[in-house]
Amino acid sequence: MSDPINLEKCASWVGLDRIRRASIYYVRIPLKRPYSLSFSTLYVFNTILCMLETEESMLWGESTPLPGYGWEGPEDVWERSLKAAEEIIGLRADEAFLKLYRISEITPFSMAALMGALEQKALYAYLDHAFAVRTIGMLLAETREALGEEVTSLAESGFDTLKIKVGRDVNFDIQRIETVLDHLDAAQHLRIDANQGLDREGAVRLWDASNHSNVEYLEQPFPSQDWESIVRLLKLRPDVRICLDESVWLDDDLKTVEQLDGDVSVKLKLMKHASAMRTWSMARRLQKSNLRVTLGNGVQGELGALAEIGLYRMLGLDSPAESNGFAKQSTSIVKDYPMRISKGRIIHSQWDREITLADDFQRRLVRSWQRPE
Repeated sequence: MSDPINLEKCASWVGLDRIRRASIYYVRIPLKRPYSLSFSTLYVFNTILCMLETEESMLWGESTPLPGYGWEGPEDVWERSLKAAEEIIGLRADEAFLKLYRISEITPFSMAALMGALEQKALYAYLDHAFAVRTIGMLLAETREALGEEVTSLAESGFDTLKIKVGRDVNFDIQRIETVLDHLDAAQHLRIDANQGLDREGAVRLWDASNHSNVEYLEQPFPSQDWESIVRLLKLRPDVRICLDESVWLDDDLKTVEQLDGDVSVKLKLMKHASAMRTWSMARRLQKSNLRVTLGNGVQGELGALAEIGLYRMLGLDSPAESNGFAKQSTSIVKDYPMRISKGRIIHSQWDREITLADDFQRRLVRSWQRPE
């Protein structure tokens, strides 16, 4: 095991309620506009939702797998979620959580919805009143003119941190970054995310064009296991600022991060690590090592974002959160959803912390499963 865990620790985290019923839903949620990554363009979220009914509560969790980011696709997550749900019905919450936690090291997205449901109470405790959290503005335009207008519009809307996706064509990426930097206010920052899409030469060229005080970091330039290229880039460009995402899944990966010599930070995501308990532990370890933490998943729906913002507040973070996937959806599947984005902030309104599915949910449903029926 990467990190020690036992039944007592699980009980303090998720309680002792017994699981009586499980429901799994596969929903396909359309996006407002295409979302381009270095390896794919998304038009919908393929989301797996889980509802666990215990003696006291109805608990919800979400997993939105992204093929190309990790190794699990929607059908993998669906099948494994069903199998795991069958195995935990009748168990206490702590027993179920311990069982899922051990499996989740190998299949994190497949266990994320079930584990998220079990962790709902712990995370929603931090969502009991109204608050605002800084978030990022996504740059999605392609042409120079449209990109410049988008930077200006986001600045006027209150975003102090912007993010741009790169990794398909370095020459084109450099042109886009130069356009963004020309339009950034002095107080604005830019995050550049390559999603594993660069080689060593491309990363050096991109950083040379991006080495500006307004650039916060270059995120995940190389394939997830290519640590050698990360070490090489840090030596070639000692001033490079790197944020690692796809390279860091488990606590063991942090050992490698801690050995890197340079300005390195880490991006954590609730679904990537399968549970808030593991994510919390990894964040605390990074903080103790004086390594910066970014939290947030831009490819997740409303339930995932709620849980992740709960974790953000549990950790006491203050950097811009990237839990903005819910704002990419063209429709809501949660009735009276308490979060929205306004003036560069995720605004959380006062609510009763009860999840009710919206009328549009049935239209987006691909299939469902319940046990006992």
